[in-house]
Amino acid sequence: MATSDFAPKTGELSAPDSKNRFIAAFVEAACTAVSEAASVEVVCQGIQEAPAASCPGNIVVAVDLHLPTEARFELVFPGATAEGVALRMLSGATRTIDDDLISDCTAEVANVIAGQATAMLAGEGIRKAFSLPRILATTSLDSGAGQGAVILAFSTELGVFRLHLSGL
Repeated sequence: MATSDFAPKTGELSAPDSKNRFIAAFVEAACTAVSEAASVEVVCQGIQEAPAASCPGNIVVAVDLHLPTEARFELVFPGATAEGVALRMLSGATRTIDDDLISDCTAEVANVIAGQATAMLAGEGIRKAFSLPRILATTSLDSGAGQGAVILAFSTELGVFRLHLSGL
């Protein structure tokens, strides 16, 4: 995992290390969830703070995080990567795959990421709850992640994906 000096926004997370622990939990959860769902190796390629950019053709799954303040993450898959993950997840279960199944699979991955990150953070005394994942318009982000998002970039043999954390 790449490291950086992250300073939490006043009053949102209780200690300077909390933001780093939060990010680390989501890196580990994303790597584990996608790796186990699609039987692929997942590598975190980088972490940066930047506004999220819209990219046509992406499948975006948003999950609201209920911390002391409202935060969220958006899991962003290019269409081909999402299809590859869905095909691996559904291997042997169906002969055909359509956009609805791809969306369901990406939402399930986001749900697992949220659950795993929640469990890791609870072990460190950071309590949070999260909403059910929802698919956003596939042509742009619903830019809760657009202002000062922490963007986690990942790669797999199936393609790349990103996880945008905002409101930290």
